[in-house]
Amino acid sequence: MSHPGNGRLLIPRHERKILVDLVVKKMKANDPAKGFFGIFVQDPAAWIGIKRACSFSFGVLSDICPKAIALAESNSVKNQLQVECRVGDCCSLFE
Repeated sequence: MSHPGNGRLLIPRHERKILVDLVVKKMKANDPAKGFFGIFVQDPAAWIGIKRACSFSFGVLSDICPKAIALAESNSVKNQLQVECRVGDCCSLFE
């Protein structure tokens, strides 16, 4: 995944890689037909990592920052991933 590198965005943290690795490992150990739904509020990069590793998964990318969602949308296109992106916090997504 890429980012503009202008210093205004956070570079993905080590903890995010650990989370993605754990979720991917668990998902691949289970029946893909069951699918997986996840909402990663304020961490769309984690969902893109999971979606890239487990194409059978589905979910919603969300963040309160429109620039973060724009970057996530750009990365999903670059990675040829079909994902849904929404600006908002956890509560507003379901109103």
